[in-house]
Amino acid sequence: MNSIFYIPASAVAKLTEPSLIVSIKGRYNERPVIDEKHTVLKLNFDTQEMPNADYHFKPEMVDEVLAFVKANPGRDIYFHCTEGACRSYTLARCLGRWAHRADVDLDLDTCEFTNHANWLDRKTCNVWNNRVDELKMNELRNSK
Repeated sequence: MNSIFYIPASAVAKLTEPSLIVSIKGRYNERPVIDEKHTVLKLNFDTQEMPNADYHFKPEMVDEVLAFVKANPGRDIYFHCTEGACRSYTLARCLGRWAHRADVDLDLDTCEFTNHANWLDRKTCNVWNNRVDELKMNELRNSK
């Protein structure tokens, strides 16, 4: 079974089993040391409320996350950011919704949101949703 979790950076060192980790680093944060047993996708972006638009979540990051997940089926996925409350929560929610609605070969049975603190970054969700819609439209065009 595949599950999606979001955690703070401080919890990454506590992961004992080899896992998929989407490591989100902001402009002013340090990335935690991540054990080599894990498979890691590194993303760099701040929440959409931060002033520098050059450091916001980009549509191509959706492609990276989806490719990462599809290339590693059957494994738990951990999203981490500094506090595990906004960026990681937002991407975990977006991936969970996408996986349940998309016609993809993922054994994603549960979306376990394990942290009590959360704040959905709606602008990042919009970037995600727009990109997923665009990918679906391209897929439909190419299938004709």
